[in-house]
Amino acid sequence: ELGYIFVLPSARRQGFSVELTNSALSAAEGKGVFATSRTDNGNMHATLSKFGFVKTGYVYASNKGNHDLQLFLRPATQPSASGIREYTGSGL
Repeated sequence: ELGYIFVLPSARRQGFSVELTNSALSAAEGKGVFATSRTDNGNMHATLSKFGFVKTGYVYASNKGNHDLQLFLRPATQPSASGIREYTGSGL
C-alpha cells in the first residue's frame, strides 16, 4: 500500500509528492501497489497517474472524517524475486 503522502501547504507544487511516491515505489521492487486518495485531491491523483496508477472501483466514504475516497491500483512492473509473477487476481 502506498500510505499517506502529506506535503505541507507551504511546500506544495515543488515536486515533493513525486519524490516521495518514487521513493516509496522503489521499495515495492516492481510489485503491484494500491493507494487511496481523497476524491477532492486532484494534485495527488495527477501524481498517482504519472506513476501508472489507475482509478478502480467505486468512491466510498472515509471512516476518518467527512471525506470520500478513491482506490487506485498500479500493476506489477517486473517478476517477483523468484522470477515468477505472483497472481493476485487482478493483474497486479
